[in-house]
Amino acid sequence: MNVSNTWLVLALVFLLFEAVTVQLVSLWFIVGAIFAFIASLFTPSMSVQICIFVLSSVISLLLLRPFLKKTIKTKPEDINLGRYISKQAIVTSEINNVLGVGEININGSIWSAQSTDETVIAEGEMVLVEAIEGVTCKVKRLEQK
Repeated sequence: MNVSNTWLVLALVFLLFEAVTVQLVSLWFIVGAIFAFIASLFTPSMSVQICIFVLSSVISLLLLRPFLKKTIKTKPEDINLGRYISKQAIVTSEINNVLGVGEININGSIWSAQSTDETVIAEGEMVLVEAIEGVTCKVKRLEQK
């Protein structure tokens, strides 16, 4: 396999890697490999080809990255968990921290639950959501009036 084909194979490998990751990690190397391939058509010197590969990769990184970051904006997904804090919920399955069980229903959503005061809370009781950690609501029993 001649050197020109090597640059094309490298460009394809970087392209496949970019397609799999979609993180703009190897895009610059694709550009560099293409320029190195073009250089290999004009010069047999491997050191010149490698220099062109490195320089064109760095230049494409410096020129394209800011442009692509502006055009490809990712918005953080707002899952709005704060709306459940300080809300009342009903226990749908006994909350027992020792056994690691418990569920609540809050606004129609079922959540895993743990008691903040380490007490067992029976099914059907009302609780107050104090915090959310991961997919678990930290709750305390509402005072009976």
